[in-house]
Amino acid sequence: MKGHITISSLKTLPRSRKGQKRTFLWDDVVRKFGAYRTSAGDIVFVFQFRMHASLPTERLTIGKLGSLTPDQARSLAAAAALKVATGINPVKERREALKKREISEDLLLKNFAQYYLKVRVDGKKLRSAKGIRSVIENDVLAHLGNIELSGIDIPKTEKMLNALRQRSRGAARHALVQLKAMLKYAYAIGKIDRLAINVLKPEKGGKRLRMLQPREIRRFIEAAHDLGGPRGDAYLCLLRVTKRLDEVAAMKWEEVDLESGMWILPGDRSKNYDPQTIILPHQVISILKRQQPDPQARSGFVFTLKGDTKSTLGSKMKHELDANVHR
Repeated sequence: MKGHITISSLKTLPRSRKGQKRTFLWDDVVRKFGAYRTSAGDIVFVFQFRMHASLPTERLTIGKLGSLTPDQARSLAAAAALKVATGINPVKERREALKKREISEDLLLKNFAQYYLKVRVDGKKLRSAKGIRSVIENDVLAHLGNIELSGIDIPKTEKMLNALRQRSRGAARHALVQLKAMLKYAYAIGKIDRLAINVLKPEKGGKRLRMLQPREIRRFIEAAHDLGGPRGDAYLCLLRVTKRLDEVAAMKWEEVDLESGMWILPGDRSKNYDPQTIILPHQVISILKRQQPDPQARSGFVFTLKGDTKSTLGSKMKHELDANVHR
C-alpha cells in the first residue's frame, strides 16, 4: 500500500496475523517511510533502507503512534535517510548508543555498589556485612549514588563528608572508609583507571569520655517502658548487660540459665568470635521471665513478636525510642 501517512489513512491498516506478511502503508513524501499495525492493534512507524545495493535491506523502528504523530515520525525518517546518504547506518548507530548507555548505567556507583556488596561483602560472609551495607546504602549512595565511578572526585566526596559531619564525625569516617574500599576494588578489576580520592584520609575517632548522667539513664528507661513489648524489654536489657545491640536482640533461651543467672553468648555471635559468659543482673532475669512465664515453653528467641523470629531493633525502633526520650 502506498499513500500519504496520516492518522486517517492509518485507520485502514489491518492487524498483523501470525504466519502472514505484515501490511505496510508506505509514505508518498519520504521514501521508505512506512507504518504497520501489530496483532495487538498498535501502529508502528518504520524506515527501511539499504546501505549499498549489494547489501540486504534493513529496517529501523522509529516509534509508535501515540508516542509520535505521523509528522514527527516522518521527520525522524527523513533524518535517518540523511544519515544513510552520508554513510551512517542508523540501526548500528542506535545499537552502539544503547550499548554505551548500558555500560554507563553499570558504572554508576549505585549499581556497582550492589555488585560490590554481593561479591566482596556478602560473598565473604563478613561479620560486619550488615554494618557495611548500612553505611554504603544509607550514607554513601544517598550522596553519590547517581555519579559514575570515574566521576567521584575530591570535591564531591568532601561535600558528602561535610553533610555527614553534621550528624557525627563517625558517620563521615565510616562513609569515607567504605567508599575508598569500593573504589579500590573497582580499580583492581579495571572499572576505573585511577583512585581520585586516595589522598583523603579518614578522621581519627576521638576517645569516648562522655558518660550517661543518671537523669539520661532514667529518661532511657522511661522511653523503653513507653515503647513496650519485647522490643522495649530488649532495650531495658541492653542498658543493663552492656552488650551489642544484635547480640541482645538475637538472644535465645538455649543460651540462658535463669537459675544461675548466666548468659552464654556463643562465639558465632560475639564480636571477637569467642564465647562469653555474662552474669545477668536480677532486673534482667525478671525481664526475661516476663517474656515467657512458662519454663516449658522457653525455646527459640527470647525477644520475639511472632515466636520464630527475633524482634528487630533497627533504625525505625531507634527513632521511636528517641522520640519517647525527647517527649
